Amino acid sequence: MTLRSLQFLILLVIFCWGSPLPSFGESSDQISTDKGKPSLQAIADQKYYDIPIKLNKRVQQMLRYYTERKHSILNRGLARSGRYMDMFRRELRAWGLPQDLVFVVAVESNFNERSVSVKQAVGLWQFMSTTAQQYQLRVDPWIDQRRDPLKATRAAAQHFKYLYEIFGDWELVLAAYNAGEGRVQRAVKRAKQRKKPTDFWSLSLPRETRSYVPAIMATAIIYKNLDYFGITGVTLEPPMEQSQFQVPVDFSFQEVAQRVGMPLDELLTYNMAYLREMPPIDQKHYTIYLPQKYQPALWQSLRQYGEPSSHWLQHYNSMLQDTPENLQTLERHGDLKYVRVQRGENLSTISRKYNTTITRLLRWNRIPKNQLLQVGQRLKMYVVNRKVLEEVREKNQNLEERIRGTQFVIRVPKGATLSELAERYHTNIKELMTINRLRSPMDLQAGQSLKIYPRPKTIQVPQGATLSNLAQRYDVSMKELIGWNNLAAPNALQANQTLIIAPPPEPTSQQLVQAKQVRIRVPKGATLSELAERYNVTVSKLMEWNNLKSSDSLLAGQQLTVFREITQNNKATHRIIQVRTGDTLWEIAREHSTSVEQLLVLNDLEGNEPLRLNQKLKVPVRPDI
Repeated sequence: MTLRSLQFLILLVIFCWGSPLPSFGESSDQISTDKGKPSLQAIADQKYYDIPIKLNKRVQQMLRYYTERKHSILNRGLARSGRYMDMFRRELRAWGLPQDLVFVVAVESNFNERSVSVKQAVGLWQFMSTTAQQYQLRVDPWIDQRRDPLKATRAAAQHFKYLYEIFGDWELVLAAYNAGEGRVQRAVKRAKQRKKPTDFWSLSLPRETRSYVPAIMATAIIYKNLDYFGITGVTLEPPMEQSQFQVPVDFSFQEVAQRVGMPLDELLTYNMAYLREMPPIDQKHYTIYLPQKYQPALWQSLRQYGEPSSHWLQHYNSMLQDTPENLQTLERHGDLKYVRVQRGENLSTISRKYNTTITRLLRWNRIPKNQLLQVGQRLKMYVVNRKVLEEVREKNQNLEERIRGTQFVIRVPKGATLSELAERYHTNIKELMTINRLRSPMDLQAGQSLKIYPRPKTIQVPQGATLSNLAQRYDVSMKELIGWNNLAAPNALQANQTLIIAPPPEPTSQQLVQAKQVRIRVPKGATLSELAERYNVTVSKLMEWNNLKSSDSLLAGQQLTVFREITQNNKATHRIIQVRTGDTLWEIAREHSTSVEQLLVLNDLEGNEPLRLNQKLKVPVRPDI
């Protein structure tokens, strides 16, 4: 080497030594700042975050990815985050977790509650079904609680705590949330065996996971420094301010929406965990989320009208009688479900438990009628859903109105025809034949009992119509319209809504009788013929009302439905008393010279229903009073 070359090399080393070297992967424009603008390093300072934040090559790559290539997607997620950010931070804080774990949602689903990955991870936190069920999230054809923002967040919090107990390092926790704890544990174990570093940045992990943790860090930096990245003009959606309500399953989403004057689509948006847009049939109550502004209207409506206008669940089995056509519809469109037989269960108890029928269970599982079930035996069933109801409704016109009407039993007058009775009670011949199991209109006989469901008179609400105008047009009061339609308020009317303008016609002839439905519990050792004699009905009627296939299929403690007929007349047949301390139905019956059964019928009580102090009861008027 010449002296001249040596002098040049020395000068080059001195020059390089005095110049600051950029961080790996950084360019000078990334760390330079405008006058008065903080540096990127400054905004990534750890004191602004409660999860680890690095500013290395991988994180800066993700910063460029989001702010340059995916800025429109970033902005959409940012807008949606307004709905959930406060709630998620509040829940994470309550679990004693870093609140910045909320940015996992930004990477997992971009705050899109409808997000479903190619691997079938679902919801804001993108749970796989197996992980979700570990944290008691319900995932089945009716409900997917991965789509419930509150429940899913609490499950995510539990999962984070579980992972932190394993790793004790938030970077490894985030990696395990993506790749699974097993894969990260194996990577740590391999690194230890090779005497290599065990931090996230040094581990051999899948490419997706190597980008996943930097993406969370980059998202946290961006969301907390929008001005720095020039993100303006994004309007955050208002925070979710909602209340939870326990609603009887007989209340459909449509009825709740109508009662509070809320669009059905909006209510369903708040309750996306319900996959069929209808309550789960296997529960007595279900929880709905409702914006707080609608809370007073719902409370007021439930206080005034505690009963649903349409007991769709209570009657869905009567809508789906076990005809070949209906069973085919159920098998074609219903949700397939398998259950295990528990100790002490039989076909009767299982059919009631799952709102199905013994006939269906026998058909679907090819079980001989007299065969006993085994504990642990798997049974197949099809569960009704909205599609099934829609199919049946199309085949049976105005079925909804039939359900809404009060059930009456009339005694057929001499000379009456099925056509005349259908016209009088706003129903049709086909329906009367179906619910009374008549093979032909000619089977009608004078004096026989006939079940009817009188329909109300309805209209479609015209555009721009008000309740006041409609009340005047149809010569009824606004109070009557509100009562008949269970409206939360006079302004709850919607265009094209079906509105009842006259109630179903009621029987007026002395030959007409109203059916009183009573639930009784079968005493030990009782037979069907004994119960029929006690309640003054026939064995065949008891079997029909309770879908019994044999008179021997009776169990002690089983509940049965009995319809008692009470003749309508103008004479006072009862008076009112109040329940005193210690009173029982048996004592009241003895005191007033009547029977427990008659008290049940008069007061629409179930046999196992307890009495309340000062409860008002009807008792028969004795001849000498």
